[in-house]
Amino acid sequence: MGVKYPIIAGAMTWISDSRLVTSVGKAGGFGVFAAGNMSVNKFKKEIKVLKEKKINFAVNLITIAPNYKKQLQLIIELGIPFVVFVGGFPRKVDIKVAKESGSKVMCFASTESIAQRMIDYGADALILE
Repeated sequence: MGVKYPIIAGAMTWISDSRLVTSVGKAGGFGVFAAGNMSVNKFKKEIKVLKEKKINFAVNLITIAPNYKKQLQLIIELGIPFVVFVGGFPRKVDIKVAKESGSKVMCFASTESIAQRMIDYGADALILE
């Protein structure tokens, strides 16, 4: 994941913004930006800030959020290095388009069958809960 320490700062809606993710990245960890149900304009501004910092980070997308589809499209357009799908399970096509844009994809799995489904869909990594 291109960081000094194997520490991931998970996404917390309205807390894990560009400031926190930048601080974690500069300290050698891996920050995860919480997209929540953020508007397209705010999302673009936050990602622009993160890209300027030249740190590795992920964007956390909530699959059941009203702005999910718009945010997924921005992931593709903006070339986000890592994506974490949460809040339900991403569709196979969602993982495919994220990967085709160059993103590495991480998915949550709470059972062996869900883990296998996410692997079959093409996830690069699993977050076990």
